This record gives sequence, structure tokens and C-alpha cells, in this order.
Amino acid sequence: MDRLAKNSPLNKEVHMKLFNKAPTLSAAAQIFYPKNKIKDKVGKGGLPSEMLSKADDAVVALKEDYCTIVEDQLVTIWESFNGVQDGTLNQDEGIADIMQAAFNFKGEAGTFGYPMIGQLGGSLYRYTNVNPTAANMTIIKLHLEAIGAVARHKIQNDSHPIAKEIVKNLEIAIAKFSPK
Repeated sequence: MDRLAKNSPLNKEVHMKLFNKAPTLSAAAQIFYPKNKIKDKVGKGGLPSEMLSKADDAVVALKEDYCTIVEDQLVTIWESFNGVQDGTLNQDEGIADIMQAAFNFKGEAGTFGYPMIGQLGGSLYRYTNVNPTAANMTIIKLHLEAIGAVARHKIQNDSHPIAKEIVKNLEIAIAKFSPK
């Protein structure tokens, strides 16, 4: 037991609760606990309140412009999509660009108050994560159009009447074009 750190989550008390027996280690086993570099930088008191306030202000400022940012990103994404379609862009590179944008939408949209864009981004990501067949490219195109419509109308969630139509039509198209 002397080789387990006292503040380790694997201390004897925790191990007893989990496994109903004392921990044992072979003579050759060693456990290393790296320093928590973030804790070292921030300290035990957490982030300073002025730093948190600046971060909150930045998020609020981006919330106001998020749909414009999405529309600007879609211009670049459409270039990648069209490049893949007409053969002027390597298919793997173009799909990777679209996939990265979809991943970003999925992760960031909720933070900025647009979970609908996040939902569509997550769905788009699933279709960029497979071999880009003609049917998948159609589904990708429909997702891009849907994200553009949501951003243009500043639709935050799927309770909006336009969002309901977008989701319904996208589901119909996916059912039609998805491989059986």
C-alpha cells in the first residue's frame, strides 16, 4: 500500500469500497501521478473572477454574431463541397474540411445559443464520416442547406416552425437517399 499515493483515487479506503479487498501491487508495478499543470497555473482558488468575466463577455459577444459567423463558414464549406463534386478538390481533403466544420458546429453551437445548428452539425458529421457516395453527397448538400437556412433565420431550437419543417424534410431526404 505504501506505493499508492495517499491522495490517489486508488487509496486503500476507495479500493476496499470498490473491490471489497485491499489493493495489491506486484513488486515491479509503479504508479506515477503527473502534476496537474492547470492547477499549478491557476492555483487552488480557481480562475480569477476577472478572467471568468472576460470569457463570459467574449461568449456573449460571439452569441450576437454567431449566425453571421456560421454563414461565413458555410461559404468556405460550400467551396469544399463544390470542389469535391466537380473534381477540382481532392475528395478526402474536401470531405475532411466539411467534417471538421460539422464537428465544430456540433460542439460550439449550443454554447452560443443555437442548439439547432449543433444538432444539424452532428447529423452532418455522421454523413461525412462514411465513404462519400453520390447519395451521401446529396445528404451532405441537404445538411449544408439546412444549416444555412437555420443560420439565416436565426433559429435557435427545433421548436421553431421553420425548424420543424427543416427537420421533417431532412429526415425524409435521409430516408430516401440513405443506402438500404
